[in-house]
Amino acid sequence: MKTSANIAITTESNDIETMNTNSTSLNEERVNALLATRDQDNLLATARVKVKSKIGEKMDARTVVDNGSQSAMITERLVQVLALKPEIVYVKIDMVGEKNLQSFKRVKLEISSRWENGYAFTTYALVMKNITRLNVFKGDLLQYPHLQNLKYADPSIDSNDKIDLLLGVADYSRIVETGVIRASDEEPIAQNSRLGWLIMGPQANLDVTDLNLTDKMNPIKKVKVDVMLTNVEVVNKMTKFMDDENCDDSDDSEEEMTEEEKFCEEFYKKTTRQNADGRFIVSLPFKNQKSPDLGDSRKMAMATLFQLEKRMAKNNEFKMLYKESINEAIKLGHMVLIKDAPMDGHYIPHHAVMKDSTTTKLRPVHNGSAKTSNGKSLNEQMAIGKIEQTSIFELMLRWRKNKIAVIADLEKMYKQIQIDKTQYKYQLVLWRENPNEPIKTYALTTVIFGLSGSPYLAMRTLKQLAMQVAKKYPLASRAIMENFYMDNFSGGAESVADASKLCNELTKTFEALNSIFVNLQVIRKNLWRRFQSKSER
Repeated sequence: MKTSANIAITTESNDIETMNTNSTSLNEERVNALLATRDQDNLLATARVKVKSKIGEKMDARTVVDNGSQSAMITERLVQVLALKPEIVYVKIDMVGEKNLQSFKRVKLEISSRWENGYAFTTYALVMKNITRLNVFKGDLLQYPHLQNLKYADPSIDSNDKIDLLLGVADYSRIVETGVIRASDEEPIAQNSRLGWLIMGPQANLDVTDLNLTDKMNPIKKVKVDVMLTNVEVVNKMTKFMDDENCDDSDDSEEEMTEEEKFCEEFYKKTTRQNADGRFIVSLPFKNQKSPDLGDSRKMAMATLFQLEKRMAKNNEFKMLYKESINEAIKLGHMVLIKDAPMDGHYIPHHAVMKDSTTTKLRPVHNGSAKTSNGKSLNEQMAIGKIEQTSIFELMLRWRKNKIAVIADLEKMYKQIQIDKTQYKYQLVLWRENPNEPIKTYALTTVIFGLSGSPYLAMRTLKQLAMQVAKKYPLASRAIMENFYMDNFSGGAESVADASKLCNELTKTFEALNSIFVNLQVIRKNLWRRFQSKSER
């Protein structure tokens, strides 16, 4: 069965009024961050928190708590995993001897504590490629008697896990609580907070991985820098966006891949293939190139199923939509019955969120961040590849320069990508049609929402598709590479004829692979009528 997407083509007037960035009526938000230099080894406070995704799922993240920064920050990687759509803001950055006006993305976050049930707060965070090269605790906390028997905000303080979030001073003031435990001036302290006890301060055995900046005038002098933002002003996002003369849609920097990202790229190339119908089959990459270390997960999945059944009993519409979704997945082969469940199988709890959408009103959510009996989750053991896609800012710049705009929404994008049968055991779910029936075990056979590696697999597959059709459908290939933001397409052309050619190539590309079907028939007819009526006038 082929899925469909809504595609619209619209015209855009070239008479767009520009705005003066020096206008006194601008809505500006001033954000300051400290220039932090160090000549000794200090441990920054870290914590494990839960961040709410676009579809309502709470996902684990590791954060630095920095009361020297007035702006929270988040990595592009985590934004992609959470499926958040950032807004564009313009930031005036004052550094030593110079000022820069740069565009940033910003997202609104809802963050909750791992320890305190019901506690959550919201904050705005600037989106960065990387946040910090963190000093990692090395040694044994047992050597510090004053830090024993505490609920640590970051239980894996000695972990090399990525830092995807930074909480600033405003967030620090929200979470900090009475209570400081200290020993000597040369040892780390523990600060009580609503996220747990934050460990910070001097520690002699740190593994320092900071970037060293050398003064060109004095090659001997070196400065270790954590944060380089000093005086930052967030300017109304429309101010510079509407000024064509100052906009640059090019990306001058190509960030080098991390070792984990390199592994994911090579793993994808080695394991990805296509079946007889043209659908892509991918494998889930795990850290350390090993199978995930997971405990029992079936009891937790059963408890979630019981809660889901109670919700369905109270809401007939939700019950009907959820059952329709499950039955459709079974019919399409996206969910298959497993008669003999493997002993080392991993069960993923599932629920759903209602959406205000023209294509999908209800979306099942699979909680890959749920902890198993050994305290580990599937998500935290998945390797995350580099998601190469155009930023929203560049995408909108390209889109508005076209005389004819083409937009598309790819329906059920993840479900068009299958996973290898050997990995079905990591995506088991429990289900029954009604509470009177026995519980059955099913396997999810496609890429799913809720796994941290899914955004990478989806976007990397789109890239693979673009490379495969480059010779046969060059317009579609370039459009796929440059004009997608996850499952949303924003492109265009200089004429109606060119736009139609682009849409035809996109349609043939997806139809040939039997993966994503783009339906243009009704919209193209409406477009022709619209242009026809204009020419008659």
